[in-house]
Amino acid sequence: MRHLFVIILLFLSAKTQAQFKVSGTTQPETKIDWAMLYRVKNGKGEYVSNSDIEGTQFQFEIKPGMPPGIYRILYKGNDEQFIDFIFNNEDIRFTFDPDNPTETIRFTNSAENQIYQSYYHDILKAQKKLDSIQVAYFKSKDSKLVQAYKQQLENVKKVQAGYEKRAKAKLAYHFIRASRQFNPEKPFESPEAYINAVREHFLDNIDFNNPVLANSPMVNEKLIDYVFYLNQAQTPEKSEILHKFAISRIAELLKGKYDLLKKFYESRIRAYLSENNPKMARYTFETYYLKLPVKFIDPAFSNYIKGELKTSVGTKAPDLKWEIDGKAGSLYGLKDKEYYIIVFFSTGCSHCQKQMPEFYKFIKDIHNIQVITVGLEDELDWWKDMTSKWKGFINIVDLKKWDSPWIKDYGVTATPSYFILNKDKVILAKPNDFEELRSLFSPQ
Repeated sequence: MRHLFVIILLFLSAKTQAQFKVSGTTQPETKIDWAMLYRVKNGKGEYVSNSDIEGTQFQFEIKPGMPPGIYRILYKGNDEQFIDFIFNNEDIRFTFDPDNPTETIRFTNSAENQIYQSYYHDILKAQKKLDSIQVAYFKSKDSKLVQAYKQQLENVKKVQAGYEKRAKAKLAYHFIRASRQFNPEKPFESPEAYINAVREHFLDNIDFNNPVLANSPMVNEKLIDYVFYLNQAQTPEKSEILHKFAISRIAELLKGKYDLLKKFYESRIRAYLSENNPKMARYTFETYYLKLPVKFIDPAFSNYIKGELKTSVGTKAPDLKWEIDGKAGSLYGLKDKEYYIIVFFSTGCSHCQKQMPEFYKFIKDIHNIQVITVGLEDELDWWKDMTSKWKGFINIVDLKKWDSPWIKDYGVTATPSYFILNKDKVILAKPNDFEELRSLFSPQ
């Protein structure tokens, strides 16, 4: 009997310490190049492991003791994409189309993810029907639609309550509860009143003190949706006013929750820059991000944004000064061209080795353009060999390479980097690569 008891204990211990498997299969069958598993912690990915690819399948093992929460699989197929899922000490299997993971993922094993996916499908269907009745009421004001609206609202509440009850003991409950959507008890008379009410109550069901939510991407996604989707107007000026109000409201709601504020501000600043809205990027950066306690300000991010703001589209480019063969020159000393192109490159960069000869061949015969190349080097021989072929270019070099002050001035983080300026040295565009630059100067 004693031996049997020991065997049972060993079996239970082995079961408790067993690794959990996360398996994905592409449907339709599509080869992917690589896949890596991350744990999402404080909204950022923390590397866990990578996976060997076997045909159209991959598998990860999650070691005992790894905390439950949101995990992310980053993979490369035709593009680099990711899949987020809930892990709560269970094996997970799913199929997905790697070109469209969000719409096609199906969990064949995982109670947590199955109930959350089922909830998302059912609540979306019920909410869409309710929204369609509301839109119809805006147009007709038919009293019959009021009753139809109330009936459908009860259905939405029933779906929400049912899933909250079923998921109560699961990690998915936190996300289901936080996904509750505001709906009035009767339809609004006008779209304006409806939007104002949704805007007012959009964040009501997010518990910012909930560590499960705080560690997930959900809170930040909700905050971004609140600013970007619910605070738009017909003119940029009115949108700017609404965005400033929305950001100030979030700052008040999250007072003291600096981790969440840091994530939100950083994502919003990057978004504004990608939208070519340096004014709002600068406002968010200077009014909010730099006012965080010092330990929450990322120096690398801060320096990058300062560089981006210096060289955002529509601003005047920082000056460049050089000396070539004993003769001094500067960007702002050049006066006789309609356009100027500044290119930061390095002879040790494989992309530069390919793009720069193509760039020279394309641009050399276009009139009214002056090109200034900045070589970021640690020795001169290769730089002299490459630039000697570029007739008509102003070729300058900085042997400080990535410690060059020009790098900081222009916010350069990769080579080659292109900047297109007009005759007044105002930045018109920052193409991502030579192909994009060529499209800007090619006839449409």
